[in-house]
Amino acid sequence: MADTYYPIQKGNFWKYNLKTGGSFTNEITECGADYYIATCSTGNQTSKVKLENGTHFSDSFEAGNFQPTFIDNSKVGDTWEIKYKANGIDSILKMNVIEIAASKEIEGKVFNDVMLIEGESVFSMNGNIIPSGMKTQYYYAKNIGAVLTTSSLGDYMPIVEYQIN
Repeated sequence: MADTYYPIQKGNFWKYNLKTGGSFTNEITECGADYYIATCSTGNQTSKVKLENGTHFSDSFEAGNFQPTFIDNSKVGDTWEIKYKANGIDSILKMNVIEIAASKEIEGKVFNDVMLIEGESVFSMNGNIIPSGMKTQYYYAKNIGAVLTTSSLGDYMPIVEYQIN
């Protein structure tokens, strides 16, 4: 397996706990030469993700609108935007690579080579950018994938189980 923060192979899955109780899983259910299908157990949602030179373009925010959701070879300070419509409102998730740490402990388990990406949610109305005040932190461990998601609203979704083929 190549060093990657988002290992893609059919059958890979990740299980996360929700702060409110319960859990959900994400699984790679199909792989092609330049795409993969990811299925989330919440509502059995699927999204197609296209791969181009280490960038994952997904329509998970808005069906048919492929946006760069993850860039595998990111460095601290790299930024990109995910643009989509939510409830008819033009929305932007401004992504920023905050740090790449040697390790991070999550739920008593230590993960190595962890990349922290923060997404700031904003809206575009009549050409004006309006901050929502919400920020989401995504933690990715090399050769494992997403290991923790938190937000300024108090969300906390740690990984509790995973299988990487």
